[in-house]
Amino acid sequence: MFDCDAVDSERRAASMALKADVNGRALVSAAWLNENRSSVGVVDSTWHLPTEKRDAAKDHRTRRIPGSIFLDIDKVANLETDLPHMLPSAEFFRESLQALRINVGRPVVFYSANGFVGSARAWWTFRAFGLEDVYVLDGGLQAWIDSGFPLDVTEDQAEPGAETEVPTVRLRESFVRSFDDIIRNIDTQKELLVDARSPAGRFDGSVPEPRAGEMLGGIFFAWIAWGHPRAFNSSKRSRLMLKLIQECHRVMHRARSRFLLLTCTKTRTGG
Repeated sequence: MFDCDAVDSERRAASMALKADVNGRALVSAAWLNENRSSVGVVDSTWHLPTEKRDAAKDHRTRRIPGSIFLDIDKVANLETDLPHMLPSAEFFRESLQALRINVGRPVVFYSANGFVGSARAWWTFRAFGLEDVYVLDGGLQAWIDSGFPLDVTEDQAEPGAETEVPTVRLRESFVRSFDDIIRNIDTQKELLVDARSPAGRFDGSVPEPRAGEMLGGIFFAWIAWGHPRAFNSSKRSRLMLKLIQECHRVMHRARSRFLLLTCTKTRTGG
């Protein structure tokens, strides 16, 4: 006789063991993912700038980590507004995950083919809806390739996994800020606002800005330089991150800010 409770118990135990293994880290390595691939969900959440004229979903169909699912945050979004990439309602988010058959009952690892931009946003989105057992593949698809692990390059994707019930989710309001919140913060300076647009000239006004305006009271951090998989070697990347942390600490200490906010033009890296 098949004991469903025993299977569920084993899955929960395995998930807890994996969670203990990553020890609270948001990032997992390609080696870790390869070793645990049968026990986690793998999701390709690649997103490209419109100017790049790339089709991430099409690329996924012919070049992906085996068994991965493609998640398009432009579609798992609030489709009733003309603002891009806005968070969906909790119910639409839940229905979308169920339709994609993303099993949130086990760890989920996101990756991007172009660094971390899409995967970091997917990671944040899941956490905003209370799903904590989520991770980002350090180095993205390129790290997987450089490690010598296999790619699925066939257009015939395997059938999606078995249907799974996604539990009711609720948006954690502390993860987002409204327009009015940002306006008030210009005066109160209780939270440090980091402008993640790229290139840097959009922050200081030295290059044209399609959406004119400056984030008052903010500091600048270019995601495109940081996020590209081949932009920096590890030592230079560490120095850059240390510089960013030091600057954030300096400004937050001066303004007695307790929270850090990120924003960009289209809320892809903002959160």
